[in-house]
Amino acid sequence: MFRCGDVIPDCDEEIRGSEAEILQLVAKHAAEAHGMDPLPGALVSVIADKITTVNG
Repeated sequence: MFRCGDVIPDCDEEIRGSEAEILQLVAKHAAEAHGMDPLPGALVSVIADKITTVNG
């Protein structure tokens, strides 16, 4: 799971899936909600570090 608010203050978006799915969905969300298109490469590393495993 990835919480966008961990990177972008005041964003409540939560994205779930495999790491690859999350990264694809984050790129789409970043473009649509935050005007980041393309997603900066340095930010991809930060996002990947913030992805957590959720059980259940």
